[in-house]
Amino acid sequence: MPITQPPPPKSDPRLQDALNQLRSLMMKGENLEAWATQPRINALTHRRFLIAATSVRFIALYRGLFSGYEMRDLPWQDLREVRIRMSSSGADLTLIASPHRSRGLKWPRYSYLRFLGFLKDETREVYRLCQAYEQAWREKLRIRELEEMRAQSGSKASDPVTRLLQAKQLLDAKLISDAEYEAIKARVVGDV
Repeated sequence: MPITQPPPPKSDPRLQDALNQLRSLMMKGENLEAWATQPRINALTHRRFLIAATSVRFIALYRGLFSGYEMRDLPWQDLREVRIRMSSSGADLTLIASPHRSRGLKWPRYSYLRFLGFLKDETREVYRLCQAYEQAWREKLRIRELEEMRAQSGSKASDPVTRLLQAKQLLDAKLISDAEYEAIKARVVGDV
């Protein structure tokens, strides 16, 4: 999924410094795939943000008032939805996240991360990567749920009601399509 994004302008040493800080925080094997910045005019009341999509996570980095920086990251498996809003003044990116249930974290069910006033083309690339990784993780989870259901249905072959209820739960959670649900239902009814 790597994108060839142009390097930052050499005339902006602050941006170069922010990208260097970001790269220094990345894990071994993690690749910076796209990044976006706020124009100075959109950050009059605060320090500018740098947002980035890597091969492992979404990262937001912003400088402190006098020195230092703060970083927030979001692993792709925790991303539930991403939205972009384009306007004449720039692009806004909203990420909706919830911790992956296998990690057992007790955070609020959903968190909203909003980033306002970024450059359009750069933000579009970050959005496109967020979408791709979100869909890839959704497909992994769907396959995992199907495999778990198949494993459970093999051990509970004598209980078709339980198998149908599990399939219905997967359908309601939008982890399987209507066609997959009907196929499971046909198999369960055929086994009876």
